[in-house]
Amino acid sequence: MASISEQLRKHGIDPNSVGADETEASRLRRVFSLPEVPCEIDPDGSRRIRFDSKDSQLTLTPSGDLVAVLADFPQDRFDLDARLVEARTTSKAANQLTKMRLWKAVEAGLREAHVIGKPQKPATLQEWQQQNDEEAQKLHRQIDILGLTAEKSHELSALAFEPALLADFRKREQPFGIAVASFFAAETIRAHILAEAAKRITRKGIFDAGERDRYLARRERLSSRAGELYAIARDRFNQAGATLLAARCDELASQYAVSTASTRQAASVPQVGIKPNLEALSLKREAESIQKLIEAGDATLLNTVRAINSVADAKTQSSLAAHFVAHVVAIAKSLKTPAEVIQLLRKLQQASQQVAEDSFLNGVRLARCRGLILRERPDVLPLVGKKSVPEEKRPS
Repeated sequence: MASISEQLRKHGIDPNSVGADETEASRLRRVFSLPEVPCEIDPDGSRRIRFDSKDSQLTLTPSGDLVAVLADFPQDRFDLDARLVEARTTSKAANQLTKMRLWKAVEAGLREAHVIGKPQKPATLQEWQQQNDEEAQKLHRQIDILGLTAEKSHELSALAFEPALLADFRKREQPFGIAVASFFAAETIRAHILAEAAKRITRKGIFDAGERDRYLARRERLSSRAGELYAIARDRFNQAGATLLAARCDELASQYAVSTASTRQAASVPQVGIKPNLEALSLKREAESIQKLIEAGDATLLNTVRAINSVADAKTQSSLAAHFVAHVVAIAKSLKTPAEVIQLLRKLQQASQQVAEDSFLNGVRLARCRGLILRERPDVLPLVGKKSVPEEKRPS
C-alpha cells in the first residue's frame, strides 16, 4: 500500500496523521473522514479519492471494503483479513473484489457449519485451506470463474471503479455462504457414515438382528439428512452461479437418496421370530446378504468400496481391500446361476465408474477383482464376450 500512501501525500494527505497505531488499511479507511480530503460520494454511498493518472483511485465501499486501483501495483490481489483489494485496472478490481466477497462468504459458511473456529477444528479459513487442499481447490476454481465473470461484465471503458456494477454479485454472497455451510455440514455427516461403515467392516462376528436394525435405521436417518443438505447446497450454489459445485452437490444428493432407499429396503426384510440354530441363522442371513448385494438397486457394494477408500491408515486400507476382494470372489463362487454372477460383475463395473482414479480401490483394482471372478466362474465367459459386462448400457 506504499504507492497509495505516496499518492495521498501528493494530495497533501498524510495517512499516518490518523490512527498511527492502526494497520495501514485501517488508517486509509480513517482518511475518508478527514474534512480536508477531496472525496467524491457516489449515489450508492461509495466514497472515492481520485489520483492523477487515469483510473487511479482509492474507494471505500458502503460495506467497508477498501479498493485501491493503481497501475504501479506489481499484481492484482486481495487481503481477506484487511478487506482490501489492490488492482491495476478497474475491471481487475471488479474481479478481485468479487473473489474477496465470496471468500468472506465461504469463511462465514464454514463457521456456520462448525468446520472452523471450534475446539479440535482449524481456527481460521487459512488453516482449513492448508489442511483440506482438495476441497479448497474446488472452491478456488469456482470462485476464480465467478471473479472472471465479474471482470468481463464490468464496463471496461469506465474511468471509475463502480461497485454498483457488481450488484448482481452482491446478491450471490448470501446464497454462496448458505451453500458452503450446507455442503460441509453434509460432508461431516457423510464422513461419519463412511467411518461407521468402515468400522463395521473390520469387526468380526455375527451381528444380532436388533443391533443391525438400529444401525440401518441410524444410517437411513443420517443419509436422509445428508441428502437434504446436499440438495440445499445444490440449489444455493445454482443461485450463486457456482455451477461446478452445484453439479457435485446434485450428484451427492442423488447418491444419498438412493442410499436411503436401499437402507429402507434392507430394514423391511422380515426378521426370524424364534431364534433357530445359530449356524443355520448365520447361513440364512449370509444368503440374504448375498442376494441383496447383487440386486440392481442396491448400493451396498459401492458404499463398501467408498468406505475402504476413506480409511486414512494405508496398512488398514490395504488389509480391508484384500478382504473385500476375497469376499466378493467367494460370493461369486457361491452364486447358483451365471445370471447372478453377471449381475455381480455389473455391480463391480458400476462401482469402478463412480470412484476416482487416484482412490486405493480404483477401476484398475476392481477390474482385477473381476478377472478373479471370471477365473473362478468360467461358466459365465460365453455370456461376457468382448464386452466387460454384457447388455450394460454405458453412459453416453
